[in-house]
Amino acid sequence: MKHCNRTNILLRVTGCFLLAACWGCSMELPQGLVADEGTPVKIMAEIQELSQTKADPMTTANSYDRSSFISADKIRVYRLVGGTVAQQEDYAYSGSAWSTTATNPVTLQAGSTYSASYPSDYTGILQDQSAMGGAGFLKSNYLKSKTVTSRDGILHFTGDGAFERQNAKLTLVFKLHGGGAPDGDFTNALLSAPGLISGGSNDENITLYRPDASAYTWCGIVYPKGASTTISLQLTYKGVVYKASLSCGLAAGTHYTYTMTLKDDILVPTGSSIAGWKNDPNGDFTGEFNNGTTTGS
Repeated sequence: MKHCNRTNILLRVTGCFLLAACWGCSMELPQGLVADEGTPVKIMAEIQELSQTKADPMTTANSYDRSSFISADKIRVYRLVGGTVAQQEDYAYSGSAWSTTATNPVTLQAGSTYSASYPSDYTGILQDQSAMGGAGFLKSNYLKSKTVTSRDGILHFTGDGAFERQNAKLTLVFKLHGGGAPDGDFTNALLSAPGLISGGSNDENITLYRPDASAYTWCGIVYPKGASTTISLQLTYKGVVYKASLSCGLAAGTHYTYTMTLKDDILVPTGSSIAGWKNDPNGDFTGEFNNGTTTGS
């Protein structure tokens, strides 16, 4: 009898240890969602490499480009199931948080993944990027997040999941031979190359945007062909038509900067660089040089 009692006590103690061990395992390795399905998601978003907490959102550069999101920016958030869009809604930034006015906001669902894009109404690269006070440039500047998952209803489009620039950026800085800035007006500043807008084989042209009326710097968003492309530049300065030809790699997320010097009646590329995308309208970067060719007017 005593032997049986000892056996029962041992079994009870062993069972308690087993239950505790199983309970401990379940606490360490929780399964499934930790928030209820159908919970509206919350958004955290930043642009790759440049956190919105590290940049002044009201700088001139950030008003026409983006190193961080600013108030009134809108992103489009997608919930995907098996790679297919199951839900999509636009979210606006207040300067401190993202919210939506949609009656059916994006929700937390098991088995779903999530992504987002900016601007929310992106339709493609625009031909006239000088239009609407630079809004044409911004509407052409497509950013897309990485695909993320969530268990608590918070979508972290930050860090490894942050928004990345999908197109390429081209900046032209004009100077006079012998130094100094030009002292006249430029007109008809155009870029032309096959697939500059769509990536196709037909010639397409882009009107560049001048972010600072006091600086001789123009910027444009171009299609990321990812291969060396010959781009023709034409502009008029003091009644003289200048033309130049530039060779550019056009990789996604890359900023190409060319310094162009006006000499007599020709336009001479005197410097160029390639860098990760930074929002400096003056194009002060260091990097690999490209060779350019020039033709007279």
